[in-house]
Parts: sequence; structure tokens; C-alpha cells
Amino acid sequence: MTCLFEILDGRDQKLEWVDPNGTVFEAIARMARCQIGCLVVLEDDQLVGLLCERDYLQKVVLRGRTSRTTVVREVMSPPTLVASLQDDSDECLRRLVAHRVKYLPVLDRDRVVGLVSRGDLLRAQFAAQSEVERVRAASAMSAGTGRFAIIDAPPDSSSIGRAG
Repeated sequence: MTCLFEILDGRDQKLEWVDPNGTVFEAIARMARCQIGCLVVLEDDQLVGLLCERDYLQKVVLRGRTSRTTVVREVMSPPTLVASLQDDSDECLRRLVAHRVKYLPVLDRDRVVGLVSRGDLLRAQFAAQSEVERVRAASAMSAGTGRFAIIDAPPDSSSIGRAG
């Protein structure tokens, strides 16, 4: 079992956030600069929403609005799902998929400490599975239960003809 603390603890990037009264242009510029797809929206250090690429496309571009005059508060999504540092990553992934959302804010005592994506959770799940497989293989080898088969064996010396 991998908890969200382990996923966030292994990162070297800090939490990127935006003020709800800033412009969407400023937010999109920050996303591009940081090469991320979502920003946490904080007001007085409290989570009030998320602004993702999808919000920009659906609520700004497709509605003919301009990002330079549209305020983040007008187009952000409410934080419908949140998690804690101790939550199991597999369960969080199931929740994200069930609710068809891509990002999950992580809270510690009502303070946002991170943001995980479905991709983060899938990578953690894959890494955990790979580790389990490595442990199983090592265990099988040390117990002598591993089986090996030779696929392409060289012919033995008796079947080699001699030129002469």
C-alpha cells in the first residue's frame, strides 16, 4: 500500500497555486512555465478551487472569452474531491476514475500540501507492482522453486559432423 505522503515526499517540485482574483492568462502562463496541467486556487491559504487546462478550453476558449480579462474565480472548478496525506493511493485512483476527474488536492489539517494526478497515482501503482514482482522473483530464486528452460541450446559435440 502506498499512501499519498510517499508520493508527495518523493517530489522535488513545490505546490503551484494561483489567486482566484488573478487573470486566467497569468494562470495559464504559470502552467506553461511550470509544465503542469492544473493549479490549486487558494484564497487566504484556503482551497477554493482548481484551474485546469480543461477549464481554460471549455470555459474560456470555446465560449469566446479572452484569458487576459477573465478572472480565475469565474472559470475555476470547485474542489469536489480532496484527500489526506495518509490516504491510500489505489483508493484515490479509484475515486478519481469514478468521478472522472484528473487532479486531487491533498490536505493536511485543512491546508493544501500537494496535488496529485491520475498519472502520479498510476506511476505509484506500477512502481509498487514492479517491486512486488522483484521480491517474488528473488524469493523464488532463493527458495529454489524457480524453473528455467533452455530455448536455443547449441548442439552437443556428438551431433557435430567433422569435415575431413
